[in-house]
Amino acid sequence: MTDSQVMLDMAAAMLRLVILASLPAVLAAAVIGLVVGIAQAVTQLQDQSLSFAIKFVGVAAAVALTLPWLGKALDHFMRQLFEAITRVP
Repeated sequence: MTDSQVMLDMAAAMLRLVILASLPAVLAAAVIGLVVGIAQAVTQLQDQSLSFAIKFVGVAAAVALTLPWLGKALDHFMRQLFEAITRVP
C-alpha cells in the first residue's frame, strides 16, 4: 500500500469517526427539538429559553451516555493512526 493510499484511508476513517461521534448529539437535539416544537405548538407556549434548556440537557445526557464508547473509538483510531505512521518508510 502506498503512502498516499494510507493517508486517504486514515482520512476516510477519521471522517467516519467524526460523523459517528457527532451523531448521538445531533440526533438527540433533533428529536428533542421536534418533540418540544410539537408540544409548544399544541400548548401555544412560545418560550425560546425552554426549548434551549431542554435541548441542552438532552444533548449533555446523550454525550455523557456515549462518552465511554467515544473514548474507545478515539483510542482505537489513534492506535491505528500511529501504527500506520510507523509502517510508512
